[in-house]
Amino acid sequence: MLGTMIAVLLVLACGLYWSTRLSPALGRQIWSGTSRMLNAWHAPRSWREGAARRASAVSGGRGCVGCPGCGDRGGRCH
Repeated sequence: MLGTMIAVLLVLACGLYWSTRLSPALGRQIWSGTSRMLNAWHAPRSWREGAARRASAVSGGRGCVGCPGCGDRGGRCH
């Protein structure tokens, strides 16, 4: 019974991870809901702040930060 619960939680965690990696908009919605839930449950402050930070994250990467040819293009040369 315990093994089944651990396996289910692991599959759910992996599914959540990949859904947020493949669809950042979905990830923001999930973290926004998680943030509201943690606020309603009076969870520890660090958990609430972490969820709120992930919910308001800006999509998109940092571009090619170390690329010397991208300095005048704002990191959008690729």
